[in-house]
Amino acid sequence: MAQYKVVITLHDSDIRKVRKEFSSFSGARITKVNQSPSRRERFDEARGQVEEGQQVVEQLRDEMQEWHDSMPESLQSGSKGDSVLETADQLDEVFNEIDSAVTLFDSIEFPGMYS
Repeated sequence: MAQYKVVITLHDSDIRKVRKEFSSFSGARITKVNQSPSRRERFDEARGQVEEGQQVVEQLRDEMQEWHDSMPESLQSGSKGDSVLETADQLDEVFNEIDSAVTLFDSIEFPGMYS
């Protein structure tokens, strides 16, 4: 037997009224819709994503440094070694810039709705 999902939205703060409205439908389920996340919650999520990005940059920087360190000396002092080391240095700069940005997150306060 085929099943179909039907979504009906009612705007009412009294769950008893909503349940009564749907009681005539067999198998009807009622779930509460959560409010959108607050600005603070969205901001905290963004901070977490920035910190995750910083970890990826750190891993890449370390990989480039390890690659350079594991090269034979003849390659380390050549153009390939210079290129790998330059990339590691650039990733280190990105890491430090992200670190500065993460520090700024601490200084941001969202005003309350009624304060």
